[in-house]
Amino acid sequence: MEGDNCSLCRSTVNRLQRISMAIECANKMRSDCASLPVVPPNTRPILMQHFPMYRGNDAMCEGPDAAPEQEKRQLFREKWDCLSKNASEELFDLLNPRLIFGGHTHHGCLVTHTSRNALEWSVPSFSWRNRNNPSFLLVSVTPLKYAVNKCFLPQESTVKIIYVLSIAFFVAWNLFLKLQPFWLQSHRKFR
Repeated sequence: MEGDNCSLCRSTVNRLQRISMAIECANKMRSDCASLPVVPPNTRPILMQHFPMYRGNDAMCEGPDAAPEQEKRQLFREKWDCLSKNASEELFDLLNPRLIFGGHTHHGCLVTHTSRNALEWSVPSFSWRNRNNPSFLLVSVTPLKYAVNKCFLPQESTVKIIYVLSIAFFVAWNLFLKLQPFWLQSHRKFR
């Protein structure tokens, strides 16, 4: 994907080209389709990958799971924080995806690739180790439509507070149960 001609990359590019040809056949843009897998017509694929497509930074990202303000302006390093511009363009050219899911940045982001008519969701980390408010996406897909819903886990701090309050209640309740006979006895004496 990066033009370095590695063996893994070469076989991946070959497979992507084959998928691209099958999509073109489904959309009646090719005629030499006999040996290609059948793809439903008029559908654009959904791309799922670890790295997000190329973007300069997370400055356009909003929402409760977006990167903190000080991180949003940090420039992404191509091939490290996101795909390179060339690899992203090649994926767009070969697959023309309608929807893209990526991760890696540990923060949520929705990017509209207007020139390619595609939405890209960066899925935030699903671990309290990386963020206080992990979330995940529920996706429903049909050949022509899709719906994406973001679901949040409770914040880690909320869960810790619930644990502390539960333990405090448990201790207080046990003390009450153990001391209740003494209170009842002392109350009867004074009557």
